[in-house]
Amino acid sequence: MTMMLKTIPCDGWSVNKCMNCGCVAFARDSSNPTVILINGMLAVTAEEINRRKMQENYSPAYRIVLDGRAADFRGFYRKDQYRSLFTAAANTLDSTNDRNELLESLRAFMRAETQAANERIARFTQELNEQLSNIRDRAEQDYLFLAQTFVPELVDSSKSGDHGDAAITAAAAATSPTMLTEKALQPLLTSLGTPVAGD
Repeated sequence: MTMMLKTIPCDGWSVNKCMNCGCVAFARDSSNPTVILINGMLAVTAEEINRRKMQENYSPAYRIVLDGRAADFRGFYRKDQYRSLFTAAANTLDSTNDRNELLESLRAFMRAETQAANERIARFTQELNEQLSNIRDRAEQDYLFLAQTFVPELVDSSKSGDHGDAAITAAAAATSPTMLTEKALQPLLTSLGTPVAGD
């Protein structure tokens, strides 16, 4: 961001110094702006950049390593305090139509992060719904298998669909495990001379 750079004229060059860390970032030829000299001491390898990103004072929003005091500054205000301060500052800038580069960068960052989060939530929700659907399918199939094994009349009645829900309910009641057990034991109980309910 240009507002973080201080331009210093020097022998036909515009030297750009970072106001955050104090280092000289690059210099541009005043007579030929396409000619740029970059400070060779800056971290330019992917490994070094990734290492910097892991530091506590790295800012994902602005993609820079902040002054070392930033780590302590983050805990200086309570959440409600810094949120109020930020809101007040943002409202002041909005009311004056001041195109503040810091604020615009933050808002662009949050829009991108919000969109990415919503996409992850949508994918996660879809995956959970698919898992739940698979669990329900398997549970219903297991139910039908057990019903076919132990109460085939109920499944057969459901297949026919000729008698409606009332017939299915009646079939379920008539073929409940208790009544099936009584029917199966009735001949044995009768031969033993034991009274059977319903005789």
